[in-house]
Amino acid sequence: MGSDIFSIVGEAINIFLLMCLPPLVAALIMGLIVSIIQTVTQIQDAGLPTLVKLVTIIAVMLFSLPPIFSGLTAFTQKLFQLIAVI
Repeated sequence: MGSDIFSIVGEAINIFLLMCLPPLVAALIMGLIVSIIQTVTQIQDAGLPTLVKLVTIIAVMLFSLPPIFSGLTAFTQKLFQLIAVI
């Protein structure tokens, strides 16, 4: 019973990381690119990085939602099956 709980928590953490990491990594990369471009061109606009990050996060979420939801659905079904056994 105890090892089941640890495996469930570990799998939940893995799914959480799979849900959070793609948009965060994409926003980080785009923020670095925009800041390098701003430094080279000496454009100091505060709204530009925010807009680029927002568009990037939306695009990444649109492309990564189907695999995320399939994993989340499989995990939820597994949880319901374990609850039914108890």
